Amino acid sequence: MVDRTRVQHADQVFRKQYLLQCEKGHQYGVMEEYLKSGRLKTCKKCNHPTILEADPEFAAWFVDQAIPRERPCGCHDKADFYCQQCGKIVRGKSINNVHKRRQVPCPYCANGVSYSERYVIALLEQMQVPFVHQYTVRVVLDGRNTYYRYDFYDGERGLVIETHGQQHYEPGTFERVGGYPLDEIQRIDAEKARYATQVLHLGYVELDCRRSDPNWIRGEAVKKLAFYPLDTVNWDAVRQSANQSVVLQMIALSKQGYTQSQIGEIVHMSAGAVCCRLQKAREDGLYDGMTPQLLRRQENRRLQEEKRERLRQERERREALRAVKEQRHAEHLRRAEAARREWEDRLRSLPPGIAVLEADRNSDTHLTFLCEACGRTFTRSSAAMLKNDNCPWCQKREKLRQRLFNKYGDEYEILGAYFDSHTPLEIRHKVCGTVFRRTLGELTKHGCPACAMRRRLEKSNASRRRQGTEKFFALLPEFERRGYPYAGEPFQGLGERNAFRCSHCGELWWTTASSILSGRGHICTSPCRKKTPEEFVRQVYALVGDEYSVLSDYQTAFAPVKLRHNVCGLEYLAAPAHFISTGRRCPVCTKAGAAKGEEDPRARLRRAQVLYADWERALQTEERDQAGILNYIWDRKCADVETFRAQYGHSDVPAGYRVRGYDLGQWLGDQRKFYGRGRLPADRVRRLEALGVKWNCKEDAWHRMYEEVREYLGEHGSVCLRTDGTKAERKYYDWIQGQIKRGRKGGVSSEKTALLRAIGIVFDYRADARFDAMCDKLRRFVEENGHCIVPLEEGRGEDEPLGLWAQRMRQQKAAGTLSADRADRLTQLGLPDDNKAAKFRRKLACLTAYREAHGHLRIPQSCIENGEKLGKWINTFRVNYAKGRLSAEQVAALEAIGMVWRADEGKRMDRVKSVD
Repeated sequence: MVDRTRVQHADQVFRKQYLLQCEKGHQYGVMEEYLKSGRLKTCKKCNHPTILEADPEFAAWFVDQAIPRERPCGCHDKADFYCQQCGKIVRGKSINNVHKRRQVPCPYCANGVSYSERYVIALLEQMQVPFVHQYTVRVVLDGRNTYYRYDFYDGERGLVIETHGQQHYEPGTFERVGGYPLDEIQRIDAEKARYATQVLHLGYVELDCRRSDPNWIRGEAVKKLAFYPLDTVNWDAVRQSANQSVVLQMIALSKQGYTQSQIGEIVHMSAGAVCCRLQKAREDGLYDGMTPQLLRRQENRRLQEEKRERLRQERERREALRAVKEQRHAEHLRRAEAARREWEDRLRSLPPGIAVLEADRNSDTHLTFLCEACGRTFTRSSAAMLKNDNCPWCQKREKLRQRLFNKYGDEYEILGAYFDSHTPLEIRHKVCGTVFRRTLGELTKHGCPACAMRRRLEKSNASRRRQGTEKFFALLPEFERRGYPYAGEPFQGLGERNAFRCSHCGELWWTTASSILSGRGHICTSPCRKKTPEEFVRQVYALVGDEYSVLSDYQTAFAPVKLRHNVCGLEYLAAPAHFISTGRRCPVCTKAGAAKGEEDPRARLRRAQVLYADWERALQTEERDQAGILNYIWDRKCADVETFRAQYGHSDVPAGYRVRGYDLGQWLGDQRKFYGRGRLPADRVRRLEALGVKWNCKEDAWHRMYEEVREYLGEHGSVCLRTDGTKAERKYYDWIQGQIKRGRKGGVSSEKTALLRAIGIVFDYRADARFDAMCDKLRRFVEENGHCIVPLEEGRGEDEPLGLWAQRMRQQKAAGTLSADRADRLTQLGLPDDNKAAKFRRKLACLTAYREAHGHLRIPQSCIENGEKLGKWINTFRVNYAKGRLSAEQVAALEAIGMVWRADEGKRMDRVKSVD
């Protein structure tokens, strides 16, 4: 014995407790009564190891880890455990019972129901057997009421099922925890079985569930419940459902908004039992009791509180605004009264020259004032006049005067009154004395108009003088080349005389720069050195070649010499100086070319790069006729085309193909232009057509390219040409892309579009897909209705209504903007070009059929045949006829089938026929 203490067990009741220690050093407390009874034989801890030593896995279930270090596994003390399924704390359970069952009896996972009962519940629910759990029957024993409770009751089969656990077969199971002994339990079971079979006349089945093993319970069910359809049972699902918690299911259903009665119907319990389970879960902290109804109530309460708070804040805000407004109004009245008194005092001391024209009413009323300085009136309130008592017009005038002074000084004087920036002012320029009218913007930008015009003229004259001087100095090298170097003083001006020295005679001659620029005074007028006739002939030949011939001898520079033009054969007289220096030539050819706007024949021959020998031959053949020369040149070019055709096999000369120095392709293109304009003579047209020239080469080129692309696609079977392929593939790819772009813009004709579509080229994939989809809708409409007259409201509400699409297709077809293949496809589907005419023809056919069937057209308005409202049609025709809306053709067609335009007329005719 190590120590002895007194322990209080109750009020004024104390007992002795001894602290003992064994040889191994184990210490433990023992009460005095236990020692006196002689029950202590050995050390408790030596013969009964602690839970931590015997079963470490079971020791982890305890909430207080000090208990498994002190208590053995067979201890009957109660402790708190962690549920191994849901993790909740289960309080006050026997350590020995939990260790033997190897399961914590969690009220949340086990729901207070044994595992065997949960297993049978899951089995019956899967077989869809209606049953009552915990079926209670009132029994009268020895004159007093008692109750027998059976685990399950199957009303359809008249059967009760009992699941007996370990306490029904092994002694001492409940005895240790204060329960009935085994013989009493078995007696009660026998009495319950007798009462069910003999009194209630029910079947009684007892399942041996002494072991909480699903395989054991399954074997018992298969053996004793064979009359149930067990072959359809999914035993794995039954096992999983038996491990679920009904309390958690109740909590989930309650949070979903189910009432306690509805939850009881789902879990096969009464509403009171559901209420007790949920209350217990709420006390244990597993359930907060917040159902959707409560949440909605709380939310509504919160919203109401927020609304009341917002209303309160709004009232406070309005009261604050009202107070501020009243305060401001009082301040405004005070200031207005002060301003009025100040204005009355100010009126007595207005500046000189300002007079008031009307009485003052308040500080905000505008008054009219008169400025005696400028004679103008202005309006201003008394409050504004207290801040600024000057005339606004005088202030603006002063600002304008100051602005002009800052820019121009005192050059300008303002004569008139200033109104605004858009009204011209009367201004005098003190420098030139000009009086003019201009706006302020024009004055600051341009200034005085007279001075501005003078400056422009001076600037223009100076510019012309400068340009003339530059042009004169640019002509000086040409003068020196002719033999007239500049020998005067430094250049003075265009109108001053300048000295030039003649290289031929060595003398000085004088002329102005303006004369030289205008073509006058550019030949030496001094006695020049006289040329010999041979020198003049050599000079002419060096200048123009053999185009001109000298027929007379040279005398002087201005003595006429007889010349002959070898091109046209004209002989005329001309001054040598004019021919050599000024470039004057044959007067006939020069005048004829000038009248036609053409140059001389030799220049044209040179520009056309015709050989000189050919030109000489043309002159000899065509007798020097200008038209003959041009015909000769045209024939030569036709011969070049024929040579090209013999070499290449066709006459489509490409641009840039040069022959004998000129572009033959460009010449042939000019001939095509002349042909298109109707300016090419018929003989030349026949000549070129005989050479195989095609006038519309673009169409031929397009068809040749189309054939090449068609052959390529037929060989390779794809239109997806690669841009990084061969040169031919790149050419085909560029051509196809160009056709697609032009086709999208409407630049390709319908025939070409059909040809391109025939080889698989698609211009717009999306548009074609949409067109195909709408054609399918139109086809289904025809199949459903038997006609292709689509009403405008058909398909309304869709992305693309069928009625609007059909109307758009008819409009495009009428305008000629619909491609030929699409128009043909719509025609095959039966889409009419005129929807109204088609509707009339259809209605006419229906009325004709009705006339043939009944012999008359006196159709009642409510008549409907084959889904067609014939009565409304006939009434509409009569109304349109009365208003003159039917055409003559429509009236004739309706009368041809016996149309009666007045309904009473048809009835009268029937009465006449009946009388007859």
